[in-house]
Amino acid sequence: MRKFVIRLFSGLMILVILFALAGCKKKTTKTAPAPTSQQPSSTQPTTPTTGPKVYVSAGKALNDYVSDYYKLYQEKKWKEAYEMLPASYKARDSLESYTSSHEIMPISDYKVAVPQESGNAATVTAEFTISVSGQSSVWTTTWSFEKEGDKWAVVNYKALPK
Repeated sequence: MRKFVIRLFSGLMILVILFALAGCKKKTTKTAPAPTSQQPSSTQPTTPTTGPKVYVSAGKALNDYVSDYYKLYQEKKWKEAYEMLPASYKARDSLESYTSSHEIMPISDYKVAVPQESGNAATVTAEFTISVSGQSSVWTTTWSFEKEGDKWAVVNYKALPK
């Protein structure tokens, strides 16, 4: 009988210790890891999250704006190209990160389509070819703009492989 009581008491003590340890366990929340892809990002928020909005210069056609961006990209003028991106993109990707990821992905050519306008919104699509180590891949981008008074704000940029 004595051995039974000792075993019962030992078993209960182990359970108490396990429950105590389980109750002291630190609660953690899981967050998605930051993107580290070596390719253009394919998702961005649809509205700016930080920083000032980016506007198209008065009188400039939206497709010319997008074309100017790809010209700067081809010329490796990273700071100027980065400044043309929407605030939502810049909120999640620093100039340094943008530069390092784009330097290794030179574009060999690009084509910009005519803007598609609907009310106060417009989109411009473009295709560009990335050439890395003799391998080429075609990407399609969609640039989104919103009319604010007499100005167009750049609100989104989305790139996907074709």
